[in-house]
Amino acid sequence: MNLVEYDFPPRQRLNQKLAARYLGVSPETLSRWRRQGTGPRYIDYGSTVRYCQGDLDIWLAMQAREPAHRSAQTASQTSGQIVHINELRLTRRK
Repeated sequence: MNLVEYDFPPRQRLNQKLAARYLGVSPETLSRWRRQGTGPRYIDYGSTVRYCQGDLDIWLAMQAREPAHRSAQTASQTSGQIVHINELRLTRRK
């Protein structure tokens, strides 16, 4: 799925269908992740759920993994680069 096909204004709160499309998964997958507590942050308005686009971007970044054979090599090269995203805060290794 090409995200360029869809117009997602910055900082918009997306419903489950649009958030799933943005992430490239089905709405059912997003719902399952929410029940399991493994998906992106969301806002619960009672019977309505919304996702902030920025939270989706951060959650996607947190899912990125290095291949096992490159992890040790690149770990020593991350000085000054972003190495961890936690609770919407970017931290840097010193």
